[in-house]
Amino acid sequence: MPDANISVVVVADKATYAVGEQPTFEATVTNAGSVPCSRDIGTGQQQLIVLTLDGSKQLWSNFDCTFQPEIKNEVMQPGQQLRYQLQWAGTTSAPGCQAQRVPVAPGAYQVVAQLGAKRSAPVTFNVVKAAPAPATGSGN
Repeated sequence: MPDANISVVVVADKATYAVGEQPTFEATVTNAGSVPCSRDIGTGQQQLIVLTLDGSKQLWSNFDCTFQPEIKNEVMQPGQQLRYQLQWAGTTSAPGCQAQRVPVAPGAYQVVAQLGAKRSAPVTFNVVKAAPAPATGSGN
């Protein structure tokens, strides 16, 4: 199935996360064409990527660490959807897991989903400092 015949959309489960929370991202791939088509939709094609807000720097990808690619050729009918979701630990990563993984700083980021070379539009989300725990009463 050519990339022109599929649509890829990504959503985050919330718009804002506290530092230390683990966002869940879900991608939906749809055969937007008018005919059935065969495509590898295995985990080796299902990528989620966290970028800086301006999109200039990749901070994390599910392909970087502990990734086991799987090939799954499947015929997708017109309008048929495939969904995949992943939880992100909120840390950076590098290809081959070669760099130390550090938590991202509070700020705005974007996530994109990609199936093969077809990339979704970015979705923005925020990471904020955790609210301080409420003070406990000392008893009177």
